[in-house]
Amino acid sequence: MAFKDRLPFEVVEPDRIRTERSRGFALGIAVGAVLGGVAALLLAPERGVVTRRRLRRRLAKARDRAEEATQELGERAGRAARRLRRRIER
Repeated sequence: MAFKDRLPFEVVEPDRIRTERSRGFALGIAVGAVLGGVAALLLAPERGVVTRRRLRRRLAKARDRAEEATQELGERAGRAARRLRRRIER
């Protein structure tokens, strides 16, 4: 029996902890953004039509930025994968 199997607690790898923290952080950001949006709508000093129009514009801009960021991330991942593949093939 290995030493870590005899311990009264679970030995957790650092990468696993980092991944779980990252997920929690991302979830917190998403929930905060949604709650902030809801609060903004409820506390908006303008008429509903104006608020909805402004919200549509902002959401369209946010969607465009998210698409651009996703594309950039995909390109970076592709470049990293190609570099790794070249290193492995050497």
